[in-house]
Amino acid sequence: MMHRSSLAEFRRSREFLEALVERYPLAPEPRAWLAKWYVLRVTRGLVAAEAGEIDRALEQTRRALDASPDCSLALAIKGFVHIHISRDLASAETRLDEALAANPNESLAWLFNSVVHGLLDCGAEALRHAEEALRLSPVDPLHHYYDALATTAALAANKPDRAIELATRALRGNREHLPTLRALTIALAEIGRLEEAALVVKRIIKLSPGLTIENYLAGSPRGSRAFREKCAQGLARAGIPLR
Repeated sequence: MMHRSSLAEFRRSREFLEALVERYPLAPEPRAWLAKWYVLRVTRGLVAAEAGEIDRALEQTRRALDASPDCSLALAIKGFVHIHISRDLASAETRLDEALAANPNESLAWLFNSVVHGLLDCGAEALRHAEEALRLSPVDPLHHYYDALATTAALAANKPDRAIELATRALRGNREHLPTLRALTIALAEIGRLEEAALVVKRIIKLSPGLTIENYLAGSPRGSRAFREKCAQGLARAGIPLR
């Protein structure tokens, strides 16, 4: 429910997670997922201020790790918090490396590490990590989410055809996922399929009427300026206004 497009389901998922936290206060997993919920509330644009969400998310990961210091899921989610809210890539990479040291098969740690490498302009490594995440969790109920993040890794690795393949597959599971739609637009623009890219832009504008290149860049995680500008150029070629 937390990863579906429906706002009502997203909000309802928090109630379920909080019920689990109350029932099993020493279990790290519900707290880890609740921390991720706070991050998604920011990335979905549902709250204006990020500072409070950082504190809430980190508090949940702290309590999860107090209960189970080697919980690879909690470490991976803590890395996710650092990527998307505090935008501290060094801390994110440290937490994700700790997650993989605790459990080399933690697919989310591989997946989130792909985001870090992409933002650090290490495209080939980003895609390698994303493909490993997909290999480790081939029938995951969140497979569309894995495909969505792998799409951006493929873009960072200059593999637009692979990005289009992954984005198309991701959108079958969540057809209104804005980051995937943006990534698909960029990949299509990169290989000159501008008419198709413009059709995707129409879907984006319907879901996010105020999107401009300016606020896209302002809201992007810190990292490689070259990669962010490449993405912005692709969106601009497809028809997203500058401001």
